[in-house]
This record gives sequence, structure tokens and C-alpha cells, in this order.
Amino acid sequence: MVQGEPISVALDDDVVRRTTGALWNAGADGLTRTQLRDHFSRNVSGAKIRAALELLRLNGMARCEIHNTGGRPSELWHTYDQSACPDTNLVSR
Repeated sequence: MVQGEPISVALDDDVVRRTTGALWNAGADGLTRTQLRDHFSRNVSGAKIRAALELLRLNGMARCEIHNTGGRPSELWHTYDQSACPDTNLVSR
């Protein structure tokens, strides 16, 4: 893949589904992008995770809080509510 090339994902994409499940399981604590990367055992590119999160955000299924840490801002991602994860297959085990 060429650096900077856009990543295309869809709501039924496995990474999107597993990201939704991970966020759902995290509950109110949410997950950082680093925690999501670790959820995938570092086997999914940051670009793919970023694209999945953006797709979820644009579809009203996830939200991001930016926290000032004194250095690089931290992103904390959450699902909105149970209706954002209606398919039990989305929940990762």
C-alpha cells in the first residue's frame, strides 16, 4: 500500500465490527487508539483502525473525546449506547 493512500472500510467490514465490539465491551471507560491497536494484537494497521473509527463516528455509532495529556492529545473512543451495537455478533469475546 502506498503511504497516504485512503483506506476503504464498510460497516460490515470485520475490523469495523470487531472495533465496535471492543468499544461496546469497554463500556464507559472507552478505549484509546493504542488500546484498540493492542486489541488487534498489532495485526491491523493504524490507518485501518483510524478508518474504522471515522466510519463509526460518521454513522453515529461511536464518539471520540480528546484529552490533553501535556504532550500529544489522547483520543478516547466510546460507543453511544446499546442501540449502536444491536447485533450480538459485534461483541468480541
